[in-house]
Amino acid sequence: METQSYEVSEIERLYCALNKLSPCSTIFSDEERDSLLLLTDQFVQECKTFEKSVDVSVKFMEFTGRLAVVCGGISFGGLDDFIIKGLSLDEHPFLISCANGDKTCPELQLLFESDLRCLQRITDVIRTIRRRVIGSADPESDKKRTVTTKVTDNNFSGSARMPWDLDGRRFELQERFRKSDNWLELIDSLCEFVRENGVGSFQGTPAFTLTDSEGRLQLRQVEHFADFDLSWWHGNESRIETVEANTLDLLQGRSAHNVLIWGARGCGKSSLIRGLITKYYDRGLRGIQIRQDQHECLTELYSLVRGRRERFIGVLDNISLEAHSTSFRQLATVLDGGLDRAPSNLVFYATSNFKDLIDRDGEISSRPPVMQLDGFSAGEGGPQPKFYDPQQQQRLDERRAIDDRFALKVFLDFPTKSEYERLVLAYAERSGITCDVSQILAAFNVWTMRHNHDLIGGRTARDFVQWYAARQRSGSEKA
Repeated sequence: METQSYEVSEIERLYCALNKLSPCSTIFSDEERDSLLLLTDQFVQECKTFEKSVDVSVKFMEFTGRLAVVCGGISFGGLDDFIIKGLSLDEHPFLISCANGDKTCPELQLLFESDLRCLQRITDVIRTIRRRVIGSADPESDKKRTVTTKVTDNNFSGSARMPWDLDGRRFELQERFRKSDNWLELIDSLCEFVRENGVGSFQGTPAFTLTDSEGRLQLRQVEHFADFDLSWWHGNESRIETVEANTLDLLQGRSAHNVLIWGARGCGKSSLIRGLITKYYDRGLRGIQIRQDQHECLTELYSLVRGRRERFIGVLDNISLEAHSTSFRQLATVLDGGLDRAPSNLVFYATSNFKDLIDRDGEISSRPPVMQLDGFSAGEGGPQPKFYDPQQQQRLDERRAIDDRFALKVFLDFPTKSEYERLVLAYAERSGITCDVSQILAAFNVWTMRHNHDLIGGRTARDFVQWYAARQRSGSEKA
């Protein structure tokens, strides 16, 4: 009965800690927390009615099995590790305030300290019960457990680890909490971590997609971001500098413009945006991929990013707007013209094969609009050019209004022969290919002709080098 009473008192401590934990802590969802409270309370009541002959260890194992179901498959023995791992991802208002660099609110800090004590008490109870009932041989074994961290393999961009790979830094922080007897002493370390890396779903995430959840837009992490090293780029340097300078304006809190990046297929439009996110991730730059069917609800995106310390590029990739569609009106209103002002930490970068997003059939004359022609007046009775049709021009102007929402229109041209040859050689060198320069360029020319690459850009050079590297490793260089 002494053991039984001991276990009941420990579970009661667990119940009290869970009950005192505020809803501001997001380590447990509301449903998980309520289920845990119900489960622990039921166990305490059952224990009090146990007969002397009942083995409390057996009943406790039944309890841990039910607990695993409540916690989504996490065993009771692993619940303390689940809490410790969740500390750096907790979207507690205090940690969000720290991540955004806001002035510390004393009330929020006191609330967080209270929640941290509750979470430590929960882990202490779990460790105590595990040692006593499950039979851990070493009382200090909980503090000696280690977690294997995953090291990112070298990728085609030539970087072994990216700045958003936080496994190592998270592991170091978690180890400090595992070994600490007083978690309150680690608050400053936790705050420093979230200030550097963000909090919750924004932590260690370079890019997001917009997803609809129960009629509301939400940001979902891109699990495997396709990073790109801008130093690999050859050609269009001055044009890229224009986009990069605008991006720096965004990062430094100056007025930044929406940008339309246009050019033929394969010239690197999307790679440029990915390269900017890769290069400036450490300075808070993030990307948000936006589908065309989401244009009408983009104002909801404002509330998701407004007030955050990160700076966002809304990526409208390969945008194509039909004249008969209303999508261009919706997008034009969002980009500039609605009553809701866009957040200062958000701009939109669109990519397109066309400079004019609407006029695909050449309906708009190449001559300037009527009101901008010297010597002509739009007033009644004034001389008019022969092509002038007021109603037609107004309709076309309405469609073309979307183009004006992009203050910067940057054209990316295909590299010249010497430029794309330098690109091939640079890619080959960074991929570890060892061969004569003339040999690899000859192989590249054969490969592009054999596979009908009529327009040669960065994508073609990249694909060839990947193919050639694989052939070299296999000992075959047949195209």
